[in-house]
Amino acid sequence: MKENICTAAGVIGGFFAALLGGWDSALITLVLFMAIDFTTGLIAASMIQVEDAHPAIIDKETFLRVQEIMQEHQRFAAKIPTTGVYPFSGMIKCGCCGKSYRRKTTVTGIVWICNTYNKKGKRFCPTAKQIPEEKLIAACCEVLNTASFDEEVFHSKVEQIIIPKPNNIRFLFSDGLERTVTWQDRSRSESWTPEMRARTGQQTRERSKKCRK
Repeated sequence: MKENICTAAGVIGGFFAALLGGWDSALITLVLFMAIDFTTGLIAASMIQVEDAHPAIIDKETFLRVQEIMQEHQRFAAKIPTTGVYPFSGMIKCGCCGKSYRRKTTVTGIVWICNTYNKKGKRFCPTAKQIPEEKLIAACCEVLNTASFDEEVFHSKVEQIIIPKPNNIRFLFSDGLERTVTWQDRSRSESWTPEMRARTGQQTRERSKKCRK
């Protein structure tokens, strides 16, 4: 590529020299094309990749291993569902407004809450109340008489869950039977996460320091 550009520059330079009445009159053109020649040389050199021309930051074996791990992570991530479907998704209905309950992460943990109550507030669904997920799982284990939650057993036996009023869960079974269970609100100590405890402790210590001053 460089040789072709140089040849073209010479031809064009000669043409301008003849056109301008001699080489003395065309020195500016020559300098211009010399600059072009130098620039194109740099461009051509940058397009040539020379393997092992510089010392590597990491060795080749490590680089290939990192690439392999990244590919494994990509394959694993592709298998993870992103639709947000959980065992209770579409199964819980609000007895007040009729809307479904959805899963929500709060500062005190994961809960299931009426969509209307969550989006519009208590005024639009006054009897709705969020249910801690662990309370919902415990209620399922109670009505299904299982030691731990089994998603397959749950879906095979439970048709739907209705929340008729706060702290009440009504299970509608596939065989036509119904059962209502109640659950107790978490105590204050149960509602506190380790992060909340640590933050409150830090605030208490800071207030104590200010009082001593």
